[in-house]
Amino acid sequence: MSEINSNKCKKYLFRDLTNLFLFVISIIIACSSTMAQDDICSNWGDVISKYNSYVSSQATWEEVIICYQEYVENGLIFNAGGRITDTDGKGIPEVTMSFSRISGTGEVPFASHTNLKGYWTQSGFQSDTTYQVTPYKTNYTFAPPFRSFSSEDNNLDFTGTYTCVDQCVYSGSIETTDGLSVERTGCYADVWTFTVSSSKEIQIGVFPSFSGWLILYSGSMPSSSGYITYSGYSDDLWITKELNPGTYCIEVTTYSQGITGTYQIISSEELVL
Repeated sequence: MSEINSNKCKKYLFRDLTNLFLFVISIIIACSSTMAQDDICSNWGDVISKYNSYVSSQATWEEVIICYQEYVENGLIFNAGGRITDTDGKGIPEVTMSFSRISGTGEVPFASHTNLKGYWTQSGFQSDTTYQVTPYKTNYTFAPPFRSFSSEDNNLDFTGTYTCVDQCVYSGSIETTDGLSVERTGCYADVWTFTVSSSKEIQIGVFPSFSGWLILYSGSMPSSSGYITYSGYSDDLWITKELNPGTYCIEVTTYSQGITGTYQIISSEELVL
């Protein structure tokens, strides 16, 4: 019994000593690699050179990573970000943030996009370079039109304003917190208003994820006395109507009570929810 335990002890001791030896060797290699990088990774060109050495099998991937980390730690690369909001302070999603170089030789990162709350961020900007960031989204104008930066800045904010060109596109949703329809008893509804400045034909289409109802009224709020026309019981709703100058509204609602869901509007007029 004692002989078996002795053999086990020898085996485990050999294993532990081997692991310790490999651990010490790995530390020596890491330290020597780090020291080797200290003298060469002072600019982006050095990082590229180290990567090219890796491609030609003259450097390890670990050496490339160490070189890049040193480059970052020296403040030679930085991030930028901000938020895009509308005039009510709500975030605007899916805005394309493109970057260009004003001066310097730093790399230009790929375009970024705002998230659902309007925030955007991008990394990979290089020191000694001045960049410009420009927002873009169809049917939007932004103030300011662009901003410049040359160091880390997470407050590169913009305000976007929706402007229609030929055709306006909107997204909405019917929710249980919405008011009730004037014409469709017990059905939740959204109300969109618009103004006609001269006699013209307007066209509004609604494409709901539910069986919907689209109603046109005169005035800024739906009322039985202001009812003009409707399109209903479909997921493809259209109203085309000749209107005189004035304020009008549409009611987007459901065919059945208690229904919720999303929808999209295509309109010849600029609408306000």
